[in-house]
Amino acid sequence: GADPQTDIVGAQRFAGYQAALEQAKIPYRNEWLFIGDGKYSYQSGLDAVAYYADHATVDAVFATSDDGALGVINGLIDRDGAFHHQLGIISTDGSAICEQSRPKISSVTQDFHLIGRLAVSEAVNAITNLPTTKKQINVPCKLELRETTPQKQ
Repeated sequence: GADPQTDIVGAQRFAGYQAALEQAKIPYRNEWLFIGDGKYSYQSGLDAVAYYADHATVDAVFATSDDGALGVINGLIDRDGAFHHQLGIISTDGSAICEQSRPKISSVTQDFHLIGRLAVSEAVNAITNLPTTKKQINVPCKLELRETTPQKQ
């Protein structure tokens, strides 16, 4: 859904994906990357299904958003009449969509409330102290496995 060349969040998510592949000793292949409409959208997920059917053999999709992951699920249902778990799907965000969809979407879940509190705190600090450098804050996230990723027995 996001172009890692032009979108800073997309670049960070892509870097994390590449690091995970490297850690698992899986060589990256360019045809695995599908850049959608750049909007982290549901439509990008739908478009990814057609792309992967024609361009790459994959057994899992790491979507840059929950909306994109839902688009992949529904794109598979549109194509095959049902979701048969032919692809493992994991999204980034962990919004309510992950629990509301059927099947429930596995996700790298962010704490949006914490992100909001930190953003407000940093904005107030910036107004009162006028910082001269950018500051990166890493917010913890967690992996939540749901119904779109096969569970090992």
